[in-house]
Amino acid sequence: MNHKEQLTKQHEGINAVIAETSRLVSLGNLEQNASEIAKNISILAGKLQIHLSHEDKHLYPKMIASSDISIREKAQQYVNEMGNLQTVFSDFKNAYNTKNKILSNQAGFMSSFKTIFTAIDQRMKKEDSDLYLMIE
Repeated sequence: MNHKEQLTKQHEGINAVIAETSRLVSLGNLEQNASEIAKNISILAGKLQIHLSHEDKHLYPKMIASSDISIREKAQQYVNEMGNLQTVFSDFKNAYNTKNKILSNQAGFMSSFKTIFTAIDQRMKKEDSDLYLMIE
């Protein structure tokens, strides 16, 4: 499996966790679903860590070393953007990775959940339709 296929497969796994977590949140009963949601947040954190590590070790160094300036600039743009998203998700995970944390601040959780999960989803769509088209 080449790098592009691995990254795409990782996106599929991340998307599956996002979809299931979104489904649980949309049911509207945080009291009943908070444990499963917290578990999914931890699973997502692991999947994102593996994905970002793969990008950092294999994708970005190769793209940044490219002789094509547009590829180098695009890779650097994504590196810069992802650093912020990774920090935001890490803060979210630390704030809401247990049932009690979710239930103690339900309004904050709902607001943060929508923001961060939308940002991750948009980022992956952007990578799939833009960045990954530049790799072999």
